[in-house]
Amino acid sequence: MTRTTAAARCKSCHAAIYWLESDTTGNRAPIDAAPSTAGNVLVMLDLGTYRVFGPERAAIERNQGAKLHRNHFGTCPHASQHRR
Repeated sequence: MTRTTAAARCKSCHAAIYWLESDTTGNRAPIDAAPSTAGNVLVMLDLGTYRVFGPERAAIERNQGAKLHRNHFGTCPHASQHRR
């Protein structure tokens, strides 16, 4: 199934984010819409999913030209207010 996922806004810091499901666990998470040079999350918007890489694999993916993102819980200044 393919999906089109539009960017939303974080309710506290107003950053552009995607709400996506992990391609392995199905857990939903807020992912920064903008790629990051420190990113370790591959966004697959057409599927509405994401995949998290460890540090070594993320470095390889970035070196091969992948645009990786970060989980918004790691970048939002108000993340502690939103965790369950």
